[in-house]
Amino acid sequence: MDSNVAHTLDQERQRKSRPSPWPRYDEAALGFRNYWYPAMHSSKLRNRPVSLKILGEKILFIRYQGKCFALEDRCAHRGMPLAIGRCVFPGTNTITCRYHGWTYDVASGACVAALTDGPDSPIVGKAKVKTYPIEERQGLIWAFIGDGKPVALEEDLPEELLRPDAVLGMRITLREGNWRLAAENGLDPS
Repeated sequence: MDSNVAHTLDQERQRKSRPSPWPRYDEAALGFRNYWYPAMHSSKLRNRPVSLKILGEKILFIRYQGKCFALEDRCAHRGMPLAIGRCVFPGTNTITCRYHGWTYDVASGACVAALTDGPDSPIVGKAKVKTYPIEERQGLIWAFIGDGKPVALEEDLPEELLRPDAVLGMRITLREGNWRLAAENGLDPS
């Protein structure tokens, strides 16, 4: 190996072994956990489930009888996306996986039926998918992505955003890239 290449590799190893001066920044590659995030326009969530990836987590948003719910978009049985599932039991707040018929309560994430096992399925009440706290305000659906109990939405957002006379406009554009670079350079065009 060329001595210049060996020296460069050695310098890179040393750099990586040093503690970062910005550990919280480095840990937030996907975003900061334990905060409320705007997920989508309320008007975009109608009868069909919507699957989004926020902070690396696949989340299923669904509306039943006018109320919004958010749960992990992955069946606990075989990992199939619940977003391709359907409501087999009209009038209930459930979604059923199309693969093997495991049915989940969208409010609690609990498995309430396993259609392939029949009415006495031993899995009912044992399997569960993660649910996410959500709030619908100002024409937006907000999701809390984190661990534990969320703070109230009012505590996490600037009060101007939640005032009744606030006018919010939003444009969603999906782009490949690192969110941190966009946030750091967001004022450059102005």
